[in-house]
Formats: sequence, C-alpha cells, structure tokens
Amino acid sequence: ASLLADRDPEVRQAAADAVRGLGPAAVTAPILSALALLLADSNGLVRFSAYNALGWLGTKTPGPILSVLVRLLADKNANSLSKSGAAYALGRLGPAALTEPILDLLTDLVADKDPDVRQATAYALGAVGAAAHSNQFQSALMRLLGDEKHAVRTEAVRVVGRMGPAAATGPFLNMLARCLKTGDFDLRVATMRAVGELGPAAATQPILDALSCELALGIEDAAR
Repeated sequence: ASLLADRDPEVRQAAADAVRGLGPAAVTAPILSALALLLADSNGLVRFSAYNALGWLGTKTPGPILSVLVRLLADKNANSLSKSGAAYALGRLGPAALTEPILDLLTDLVADKDPDVRQATAYALGAVGAAAHSNQFQSALMRLLGDEKHAVRTEAVRVVGRMGPAAATGPFLNMLARCLKTGDFDLRVATMRAVGELGPAAATQPILDALSCELALGIEDAAR
C-alpha cells in the first residue's frame, strides 16, 4: 500500500485507480486502511479516486468495505473530508448498504455542521435509502430539502426525483414548490427535472404557478 501513501498526488490517485481495477483481490487490511486515509487527502482528485475505489470494491465484497465506512461515519473525531468521502463511497454501494444501522448514521449526519458532509449524506441517502421509503428516510430527506445551503438542497431534490411517483406526497411537493422559487439556478433546474420524474401527481397549483413563472421569464429573455 506504499504507493497509496506516495508524496506525489498523481501517484496516489493512480494507485487508488489501480486498486479499483484489481477488484476483490485488493481487499486487504493494509489497502483498505490506506484508502480510508486518502478520503481526507488534500487533493480532491485523490479523494475522488479513493471513495470511488472503496465504493466499487464494496459492490463486490460489501462486508469489509462497509466495516471501514461505518467506522468512519460513526467516528465523532473524524474530519469532514473523511465523513464526506465515506458517505460518497457508501452511495456507490447502492442497496447493499441498506441496513438500519447505516440509515441511523446517515440520519444523524443530515445535521452535521459541515455542508459538504450534508451534501454527501444526501447523495448516500439517494443511493442506499430510497428503496426503503421509511419514515426515518423521509424525515431525513425533508430536512435536507430545507437546508440553508443550495448545493445540499439540490442533491436532496435529485433524490426525490429518483424516487419517482412515490415521492408525489404533500410534504415533498410543498418543498419542491419552495425550491422552484429560489434564486439559485442549479437548484431550480434540478427541481424542474425532479418534478418531471414524479409525473402527473406532481401537478399541484403551487408547482404549476412556479413553472408558469419560469416559462414567462424564458419568453421575456428570448424576446430581448
């Protein structure tokens, strides 16, 4: 695992990518420990390769990978980069990570003080929790939809969209209508796409009114 700890970030990134390609044969204690450390690397590309490797390996051998990720997510002393990376890696595992203890951990993280952690948590919930549609999952998602940071809300909106017509309930639709009225372009676009994925049941008056405003603005811009 020494190349995973190399001084050069390009080497660390290439080593993490290589581990991903090796598959289950690379699931050893030294390699998993090194990848866990890379989740907090100072280089964003290295961090991406690390959580991508952990997530991919987890789809093949979920047990050891889940142990690493759960330990990081439950560690009160873990830094924000480690927690964010662990959440993104968890999301790569998909339904394999859908256990009650993991859902409990993710539910706790929606209140994390770091918005990057909350955004990563939204991503993970969308990948591992949407199939559950439990009250716990929906409560966590509702909190993220009302987050103060637009990037967090945008990720949460994408989760609602992936849930499809099952998410066309009063609370979710009200939050989507609020998101359509925000001043953030990316959030509005993500919300419009989510509304489309929910189908006809999402055609509430507040949402229709918000969409009418968007169309009117588009016509005004086109006429200039």
